[in-house]
Amino acid sequence: MANFKERWNIKSNWQVFVIIVVFAITGSCAAYLSKPILATFGISKTTVSAWEYYPLYILLIFPIYQVLLVSFGFLFGQFAFFWAFEKKMLRSCGLGFLVNKKETPNKFEVPSSKNSNLTNFFYFSFLIKLKKSFLFSFSLNIPPY
Repeated sequence: MANFKERWNIKSNWQVFVIIVVFAITGSCAAYLSKPILATFGISKTTVSAWEYYPLYILLIFPIYQVLLVSFGFLFGQFAFFWAFEKKMLRSCGLGFLVNKKETPNKFEVPSSKNSNLTNFFYFSFLIKLKKSFLFSFSLNIPPY
């Protein structure tokens, strides 16, 4: 546990526990939500071959995981940690253009209050856009999987 605390620059054992729980819940939910989303597009194990289904399933898990990680991190009170983690993960995947160009420190440091207000603004505006697009999909009367 001390290794996690040192590596992630966090202070308490409770925070380590919450972060590990968020990772567990996020992975499970991303895998669970990917199947109905594929089914919405008419893709299932019975309609396409396993060689097509599983790569699509795994590719769909990635963006769902990214959104859920920050969302669950926010719900569990660890938004600053998971936002920094998310930016570092996107940069390492070559998707750094999606976040600002500021260099991320090696450890996941909690941003100062000046930066966190701006980060919170962009995060909440993203959530509002996500909510509007989510509600729009229901207005199209798309049947559930």
